[in-house]
Amino acid sequence: MIAPKFDVAYPFFGDKAIVGVVDANGLFHDENGKVAEGSGFGFIDGKGNYVVSPRFYDVQNFYDNGLAAAREQKNEKWGFIDIKGNYAIAPQFEEATLFSNGLAGVRTGDKWGFIDVKGNFMIDPKYDSVGPFTDDGYAYVEKDGQFWIIDREEKFIIVK
Repeated sequence: MIAPKFDVAYPFFGDKAIVGVVDANGLFHDENGKVAEGSGFGFIDGKGNYVVSPRFYDVQNFYDNGLAAAREQKNEKWGFIDIKGNYAIAPQFEEATLFSNGLAGVRTGDKWGFIDVKGNFMIDPKYDSVGPFTDDGYAYVEKDGQFWIIDREEKFIIVK
């Protein structure tokens, strides 16, 4: 059992959980969205020890491939961190989803595409929205109000 010491805690996903703390003044971030010193979101292990210090404005879970989407300040770009909190893919995206079956959805400008764990675009950004790739290797995409199912080679499977 982990003693209560976090201001925000999410359920464990695998062997890590996202936790959040506020600073001594009760602040998570200032009016400009800058994370206060000693506060933010990080990750703990099953014993309650930090594996990634709480310094992020926003994070997602380590779901697939050992990378998690993260951004350090409210108006900054998203990148992907490793389990030590170091950026494996530099912050460069307006939005990012978690990795699912080797690919993550990312938005550059106003369009979404998919990258691999090295940050290379496997499907160029051209969609208005995307969903994660399933275990079967399919993802939904939306463009100009039409929804499609694609595979990893971007072959259209189903049109709705």
